[in-house]
Amino acid sequence: MRYAVKAWVLASVLVALVAGRASADELKAYAGKLVISPDAPPTESSELPKYIKANLTKDATYPIVKGPPWSMHIVAVLAKDAKRVTLTISETGSKETLVSTELVPVRRVVIAHTEATIAAGFANNKTYDVRLVSGKTVLAKALLEIRD
Repeated sequence: MRYAVKAWVLASVLVALVAGRASADELKAYAGKLVISPDAPPTESSELPKYIKANLTKDATYPIVKGPPWSMHIVAVLAKDAKRVTLTISETGSKETLVSTELVPVRRVVIAHTEATIAAGFANNKTYDVRLVSGKTVLAKALLEIRD
């Protein structure tokens, strides 16, 4: 298993603090959802629901095309409180985890930035499972498609 703490796996991981401006009611509609985008999330928490809505797909599949490395921002709203969550990325159908890093949710929101690299095992025209887990419980998931 390759761990995200190694520099060649992740260029950077950020957990952004989300202030109370984005109301719980606005974010509640996105509980359990995870979005992946090449675009950075807003710096104002009040804009977060709009960002999630603009990037959310019906089938939870997100293509990333610019790379390598493939830079992406991950935003998730958790349905329940968790002190820590683990972000994992693995090739669909494989048991090998390419990325595994611990994150701290703030008010049930997780925001991270990462880069998928060839050195970490990522490749063009492949699909990857992206999950936020707490223990063995999957809190949010999506599919990442890396394309030419």
